Amino acid sequence: MDIALGRSALRRKDGRVENSLRGITIVVATIVAYRYSLWTLVRNLALDTPLAYLGLIPLISAALAYSALRNNDIGPPIHDRQVDFIIGVPLLASALFINLLLPTQLSTQYWIWRLDMVSLPMFVAGASIILYGLRLTWRARWAVLFLLLAWPYPYTVALLTGLDRFTGMTIRTLAWVVSHIPVATHIASGDGSTFSLTHGAEVFRVSVATQCSGANSLVGFFLIGGALVTAVRGPRHFKLMWMTIGAILTWVLNVIRILIIFAVGQQWGEKVAIDAFHPVLGLILFNLGIALLCWMLPKFGMRLGRSKAREAEPEVGIIVPTQKWFLAVPVVVAVMLTLGLANSSLTRYGLIASDLGLPRLDSFAKSPPQFGDWSKTVKSNSYDWARRFFGDDSTWNRYTLSPNAESTPAELWASAPITADVITGSSLTRLETWGLEACYNFHGYDVEGQRTVDLGGGLKGTTLRFQPFKDSPFYSTIFWHWPVVENGKTRYERVTLMMADNGSTRVRAGAVSSPTFGEAFGGNLKRGKTSAAYGPHELELANYMTAVARKIVSTQTVAPTPSKA
Repeated sequence: MDIALGRSALRRKDGRVENSLRGITIVVATIVAYRYSLWTLVRNLALDTPLAYLGLIPLISAALAYSALRNNDIGPPIHDRQVDFIIGVPLLASALFINLLLPTQLSTQYWIWRLDMVSLPMFVAGASIILYGLRLTWRARWAVLFLLLAWPYPYTVALLTGLDRFTGMTIRTLAWVVSHIPVATHIASGDGSTFSLTHGAEVFRVSVATQCSGANSLVGFFLIGGALVTAVRGPRHFKLMWMTIGAILTWVLNVIRILIIFAVGQQWGEKVAIDAFHPVLGLILFNLGIALLCWMLPKFGMRLGRSKAREAEPEVGIIVPTQKWFLAVPVVVAVMLTLGLANSSLTRYGLIASDLGLPRLDSFAKSPPQFGDWSKTVKSNSYDWARRFFGDDSTWNRYTLSPNAESTPAELWASAPITADVITGSSLTRLETWGLEACYNFHGYDVEGQRTVDLGGGLKGTTLRFQPFKDSPFYSTIFWHWPVVENGKTRYERVTLMMADNGSTRVRAGAVSSPTFGEAFGGNLKRGKTSAAYGPHELELANYMTAVARKIVSTQTVAPTPSKA
C-alpha cells in the first residue's frame, strides 16, 4: 500500500515537472519566434492611446492558460499522437505561410493589417497541441484565442473610426454637468471640446481630447473584464450583464475623473490639476472600478474553480500529457527559428507605418517630394472624371518633376522630366481593381517587361515599359500603392512615375550606381521575356526610375503626430 502511494506521488511530481518544461518551451518559443511583433506592442504601453493596452494581452493569456491547466476538468477524451500532429502541424504551417509568403505578396498592407499577430495564436495552438496534446490544449483554448485580441487592425477599423462619436458623447455629458455644477465653463465654439477654468485671476482652458474621453479605460476594461469572465464559472447571461455594468461604470468613473480635474484646477490652478492629478487620477479610479467589479462577481453567480456539476467528482491529480513529447520539440524549434528570422525582418515596415499598423507618411498630394536642388515638383493637371472608378472622395493629380542640370547631385539626374500621376482615395480595393496594367491593356497599349522591385520600407513597386501608339516612344514606368495620412485619416495612393524614352534620353554618369541592376529588380533580368524588353539603355532608364522611386519613398514627409491636449 505504501509503495503504491509512493509511486503515485512520484508520478504526480514528474507530471508537474513535465508540464512545467512543456510550458516553458512554448513560452520561450513564442518569444523567440515573435520577438519583434511582441516588442511593438510592449513599447506602446506608455502611449496615451486606446491601443496601448494590447501589450498586456500576452501576459493575460499566459495567466489564463496557467489557470486553465490547473483546473481539474479533464476535457474531451482525446489522447492520440496522430490526431495531435494532424491538427498541430497544419497550424504551424499556416503560421509559416502567413509570415514567409504574404509579406512579399501584400507589400506594406501586410503591416497595415498586422497579419503577423493573426499568426501568433496559430503558432501557440500548434506548438501546444504537439507538445501538450489536444486534450490539454483544449482546456486552455480560451487562453490561446485571447491572443487574437492583440491584433491591432480590428481596433483601428472599428474603434478608432468611432472615437469621434464616443468623444462627443463624453463632451456633451460634461457640458451638461458643468451647467449644473459650476466647476468649469463649456466653450461651444470650435470643435466644442474646450472648457474654461478660472482660478483667482488665472484663466486657462482644458481640451477633452479623444484619449481623455474614456476610450482608453474602456478598452482596458474589456480586455481585463473579458479575461475575468473567461476564467470564472457562471451563467453566460450574468457574465454579459456584468460586462455591461462594468463598461458603464468605467465610463462614469472617467467622467468623474475629468470633473475632479476641473474642480482641482478651479481650486488650486492649472499646474496642480494637469501636472499632479491628471497623470495618476485615471489609474487610481480605474483600479478602484476593477476592484469593485471583482467584489461584485459572486453577486452575479460567478466564482473561480470547478463547476458545480464536477464538484462531486474525485480529484484527478496531475494529468500527464502525451508521452514522447520530446519528439515534437525539433519540429517546434525548427518553426521557431524560421519565424524568428522572418519576424526580425518586419522592422523594415517602420519607414511606412507605425507599430500599430497606422500610416506614418503624408500623402504625395499634400507634400510633393523635393530632393533639395535636384528637382522642382509642380502640379500640372487634375482629372475629375476618374471618380466614378476610384470613389467620390478620390483625386487624380498630375505632377512634373523637372531636373536642374546645374546643381543636380550625381545619384539622381536625367535629361528628361518625370511625370507623376497620383491617385488618392479611401478604397485600396478600387485602386487595385482599376489597376494600371488593366488600364493600359484596355487602351491597347503595348506593355512589356513587368517586374516587381523593392522600394524600401517593405514597399513593393512594379516597373514596366509601355508604348501608347505604334509610332510613339516607349515610356519607362514604375508605380506603387502605399497607405498615407490625409487629414488624420488613412488613405491610399497609387503613384505612377513615367519618363518618355525617345532615344535621346540619357542618364547622367553615376546616376544609377546605387542600387545595382540586380538590387533594383530583385532578380536576374537576363532570361525570359524581360530580357527582350530591356536592352542596356532600357535597363539604365528602368534602374534610374527605380532609384527615383526609392528616393521619393525614403524622403517622403512624416505626418505630424496629433498633439495631446
